[in-house]
Amino acid sequence: MPNRPTLRPAMLAGFALAAIVTSACAPRASVAPVLTMPARDTVVISDAPYGAYVGSPVSIGARVWRGGEVVPDAPVEWSAAPAGVARIDADGTLTPVREGHVVITAKAGRMRSRRMLLVQQAPEQRAGLASRTRQAARADSIPRRDH
Repeated sequence: MPNRPTLRPAMLAGFALAAIVTSACAPRASVAPVLTMPARDTVVISDAPYGAYVGSPVSIGARVWRGGEVVPDAPVEWSAAPAGVARIDADGTLTPVREGHVVITAKAGRMRSRRMLLVQQAPEQRAGLASRTRQAARADSIPRRDH
């Protein structure tokens, strides 16, 4: 059998360390954000949060892409379902009405895009509810059970 050279763990560690040092010391190119275009004609909902608070309006935007380019003034139709959770105006202003999940739809011609949002009570509203509940319990207006 011919004599084969073997790599020892110390040699492998040395190679790994050299690679790390080389990559860490190499000059870095500046990276600029790039707006990538969708592969097909579409509507992209932009500037939309994934959650909203009851009674706090949120502005939502959309971009329409056709032929690989943004159509700046393309008309967008908005809808929200279920309507009892939030309503949305023609300009994309969403007004949350009660807690729950709402699906926002942006439609331009035959293209559409959807985004789901969670609507919840604002923290200060929850805090007020909690303090009123504690006050009511202290006033013995809520019957207590002894276990």
